Amino acid sequence: MFKVDGIDRVDSRSQFSLGLCLLRRCIWGRVLLHYMKNLSIADQYTTSINLAGLVGQIMYIPAGGHKNHNILIVYGHFGTLSNYLGLAKDLAKYGNVTVPELPGFNNHQSLYKIHDKPTIDELAEYLATVVNYRFRKRKVTIVGVGFGGVIITRMLQRHSSIARKVNTVISIDGMAHHDDLNSLSSHKRRLYALLFRAFSWRLPSEIAKNTNIPDSLIEKIYRVRAKNVSKGGVKQRLIDWRLHDFRTYMRTMSELLKLDNCQQPVNVKFAQVWSGTLTCLDREVTDQHLQIIFDDFQLITSQQKISKRADPIKQMYRITLPKPLHKLLLKTAKSSIIE
Repeated sequence: MFKVDGIDRVDSRSQFSLGLCLLRRCIWGRVLLHYMKNLSIADQYTTSINLAGLVGQIMYIPAGGHKNHNILIVYGHFGTLSNYLGLAKDLAKYGNVTVPELPGFNNHQSLYKIHDKPTIDELAEYLATVVNYRFRKRKVTIVGVGFGGVIITRMLQRHSSIARKVNTVISIDGMAHHDDLNSLSSHKRRLYALLFRAFSWRLPSEIAKNTNIPDSLIEKIYRVRAKNVSKGGVKQRLIDWRLHDFRTYMRTMSELLKLDNCQQPVNVKFAQVWSGTLTCLDREVTDQHLQIIFDDFQLITSQQKISKRADPIKQMYRITLPKPLHKLLLKTAKSSIIE
């Protein structure tokens, strides 16, 4: 404290400390502080990248062991690089980890900037560009989370040359067909697909972006995909919602609700990991669809380790890797060969 004209005033440091204390007392504050902390740590591993005329970022964590093994993480909707820092560090025990941003996700420029549309096919083409740019002729293990697994599958279906240099694909809560969604009837699914597609058009999206969308509506849209999300998890999603390109999100959601990746098989080893927290997918139906695509299919189940005092962000993005997955990664790392 100090006095000016006989009046007690608080210096800037005290004001900052008071604001920090108030932030910590509310869940919004805890989520925001943790997000900012993770963001600053992730920046240590992040570099800018310019591919196909689009500017974005890519995160690279060097291997703690098995330096000849390369791992690519492709995250799904609502993801950011900082969110997946924990998973990337866990996987760095088995190889060099690369995590690219996709167009329209987080801070990456969207495909609309180069007059393309963010369809699953176009996102798969961009991912193929990333793989060829980063790994060239080197072998790579690809880990997909949610929607990321959908893009990976489409990329491998369209690029057999990339499929030949993939050690294995590990999908966490991935899907292959719109019928995998058990939270929506066919009528609602078609209705939502049309609605999302309409909001991906320029004029409706501009109106929506300039409208203060109630958090309750965003929460309702998100809960279509995950009914058992905690309140803290939804708060984090509300923050993430505003980080991504609105048109890209709407178009990809529309594509997801019409998804059919079962038209072409892929000759790659595939492991499906269920985290134990997602309820919007029918596991049995999803596994059947994935086995149509991948002959060499392995099912791995896991329960997410969540303590009562765990941070909401960690609950959403950190999972305890099951022992069979550790063994698979270790086996793949040991047998990895640079061509």
